[in-house]
Amino acid sequence: MVGHSLAFPTAGALTSRTAPVERQGSIMGLLMAQNAGGRIVAPPLFGLIYEQAGHDVPWYAGVVLVLLAVPAALQLVGLTRKPA
Repeated sequence: MVGHSLAFPTAGALTSRTAPVERQGSIMGLLMAQNAGGRIVAPPLFGLIYEQAGHDVPWYAGVVLVLLAVPAALQLVGLTRKPA
């Protein structure tokens, strides 16, 4: 929960600063929906992984998910930067 409490407000702030004014509502809604979806999907998914593969595997699966998200996040940051 520490990671969530640091990442979620930051994601909202970055989204509100980089999204076009006319699209902020829909983009923030999508951000909130993804957050809720993760809270619905992740616990049973990681519980199943824990049950089927052992107690260490959910941690490795979490690492893989973060490693997959980092390049996507960096690409989005590059797309939203304004030319100098």
